[in-house]
Amino acid sequence: YLDQLAIWAGHPKVVAIGEIGLDYYWKENEPKEVQLLRLRQQVDLARQMHLPVVIHDREAHGDALTFFQKEAQGVPAVFHCFSGSLEMAQELWRRGIYTGFGGSSTFKNSKKVRSVLAACPAELLLFETDCPYLTPEPYRGQRNNPAYTELVVQNAALLRGVTPAELAAQSTRNAQTLFTKLKLGE
Repeated sequence: YLDQLAIWAGHPKVVAIGEIGLDYYWKENEPKEVQLLRLRQQVDLARQMHLPVVIHDREAHGDALTFFQKEAQGVPAVFHCFSGSLEMAQELWRRGIYTGFGGSSTFKNSKKVRSVLAACPAELLLFETDCPYLTPEPYRGQRNNPAYTELVVQNAALLRGVTPAELAAQSTRNAQTLFTKLKLGE
């Protein structure tokens, strides 16, 4: 599979390898050791191809953080749909790793995610969709779509005390910094 992944990653429109990572939520997934092996292989490929990675971390916060502390130095990354603790986020931020926030950051019961979003350094903040999942308020329960990312930004702006326009501009700059092959407007 790595040979095929390398072929795909070499396409000029590919800006990252992902979503890759660890998912300990679904019991039918591969065992942890296999998931860690695959993550190691995929991050190594990203390193070789000079591409950032988009990390999926579900119920695997400790292993994901340890992996990035010990094995993924120098690989640009974003933890997509961040759901870890503030302490975990701070460790990632010290390494220049971005945190992505989507619809779950608008949920009133997502206090942990909202506290991380409020504390995130502006230069490491990204907004995203997780279509078709995690639709933001007030559309929670319906199918998500990329247009709803605007709602995530509006919510984050209120939380952070800035304008949505400022936050959107910052996130766009961050995306261009992380995804160096990204050509916006083309």
